[in-house]
Amino acid sequence: MEVIILAGGFGTRLRSVVNEVPKCMAPIANKPFLWYLLKYLTKFDVSKVILSLGYLRGVIIDWIDECKDEFPFAFEYAVEDEPLGTGGGIKLALKRTSKPNIIVLNGDTFFDVNLNELYEWHCLYPSSITLALKPMENFDRYGNVQICEDTNHIYIVTNESYAELIKEQLPELAEEQILLEPARRNTAPCIAYAAYHIKACNPEANIVVAPSDHLILKEDVFLRDVQKALDFVKRNRALVTLGIKPSRPETGYGYIQSSDTVVDDFTKVKTFTEKPNLELAKVFMESGEFFWNSGLFVWNVNTILEAFSKYLPDISSRFDLGKDKFNTPEEKAFIQENFPYCLNISIDYGIMEKAHNVYMLCVDFGWADLGSWGSLFDLANKDENENAVLKNNEAMLYECSGNVIALNNPKRLAVIQGLKDCIVAESGNVLLICKKDDEQRIKQFVADAKIKYGKEYN
Repeated sequence: MEVIILAGGFGTRLRSVVNEVPKCMAPIANKPFLWYLLKYLTKFDVSKVILSLGYLRGVIIDWIDECKDEFPFAFEYAVEDEPLGTGGGIKLALKRTSKPNIIVLNGDTFFDVNLNELYEWHCLYPSSITLALKPMENFDRYGNVQICEDTNHIYIVTNESYAELIKEQLPELAEEQILLEPARRNTAPCIAYAAYHIKACNPEANIVVAPSDHLILKEDVFLRDVQKALDFVKRNRALVTLGIKPSRPETGYGYIQSSDTVVDDFTKVKTFTEKPNLELAKVFMESGEFFWNSGLFVWNVNTILEAFSKYLPDISSRFDLGKDKFNTPEEKAFIQENFPYCLNISIDYGIMEKAHNVYMLCVDFGWADLGSWGSLFDLANKDENENAVLKNNEAMLYECSGNVIALNNPKRLAVIQGLKDCIVAESGNVLLICKKDDEQRIKQFVADAKIKYGKEYN
């Protein structure tokens, strides 16, 4: 195990007390603080210590030369020619490491953690960074990390054919947190199932509904907005949707029209419009009244169940038959028997377009729906002519611009000339070439191919 110790700071706050040595060399009981830190490291399987040095580096190097025989590990130095900050110091020190996983410590901080266990944990559950955290009440001087205390309040609703994949990707979830649909019935029955289950667990729960194929870039802003919406639905019997200000006339998203009624930054929704044509999408964008429907919803469990009872009684009456079975061993059998009979309808068509207590919070947290070619194109790296070549494909493009290209076979070279603003996509034995603006017609193209040539062309 190799350890980087960050010891390049100026020690500004301690300058009045320790002005001739770096702060990691501040004397404590006639020993430098760094000595105690190194003695702490001797308890673990440390083979090398890399000291990231800057201010008064010579003092530290000379002291190490005098006492290095006290310690069972090798020493190396990463010396900053100019102040690089914490990140720069780590980056510089990493050049002197030989292990794929590294422990990083501050040279002026003592935190009694079992480093062997921390290292083993990180190797067992690989991630970019594993943090050792200390609970504190007074932390004005320190950065803080917001953590989820548990995952018990997270539920995944998915088709039963994906059960093993979900368990593999989310091992921290208990089996009862994965709600399995025996048949595909769109979002309304899916949300109803989750709501009835949650109601049985917590009769007053406030709920966030989030699709799994959306990208959130600004997580801190997202958490802030979600908490704001949760506070709102706790106080108001409202169905909240998070709206995104459109950046283009997108035909693949639903649109929300705002009204003049505003309550605590939440705007009452006037209308929903599902996936308009290009001309109408342009009108929506230019009006300033319309926002993309993100598909992210927030509501109280009782409010959404009242909406199901009013606007989708066929679904609510079906689930009402098993009210006493949710969150019990009998739930699975009840769902297996009754879920396939639910109406196949989206939550937007079934409730949000009909309800009169729908409010929107306009948000900006770096959102994208990865279910559309347009969003993939926006997020992809592009060449000098705005062509996006996905999936590690290779392409030779001549007089081409604004295209998105995705082929199944990474060994296949695409040679394309004179194409502009198109989708070039391959799936199985079908090659699709169509205008990006017409991506909503792809379903029609697929259906036509199936009718004319059979299911093998799908």
